Amino acid sequence: AIGTKAPEIILPLPGGPVIMSDIPEKYVLVIFWASWCPGCKELLPHIKDIYRDYHKSGLEVVAISIDKDKSEYNAALQKGQYSWINYSELKGWDCSIAYDYGVRATPTMVLLDAERKIIAKPRDPEMLIEKLRQMGLRPIL
Repeated sequence: AIGTKAPEIILPLPGGPVIMSDIPEKYVLVIFWASWCPGCKELLPHIKDIYRDYHKSGLEVVAISIDKDKSEYNAALQKGQYSWINYSELKGWDCSIAYDYGVRATPTMVLLDAERKIIAKPRDPEMLIEKLRQMGLRPIL
């Protein structure tokens, strides 16, 4: 729920674990997606543009895929060229992070503040941009 502390995320990535509470950016957008999700294919290019414009002003994106097929997941990452933090347990809807966040559909976005409290659950890119602006973030290209 908005105003509550978000569940901690620890991602065991090849370069070393990423711990959400240690991410230095002031805001973190957690987005749940899948390579097979039509709405995700439509949304992610917009999020990529938002990330490009707002990353330097304090936004990080943590993209959690609920894919099961590693090759489809990797192909989607390669095609999208997403430079944010990407992770998948490759367990589909049995993804523990999606469970912890109560995610039942893709795409789902959750915006967190510096204390990693949930400040918004934007349904589309416009709502996300509006919330970022309300929080004082401005695009830095």
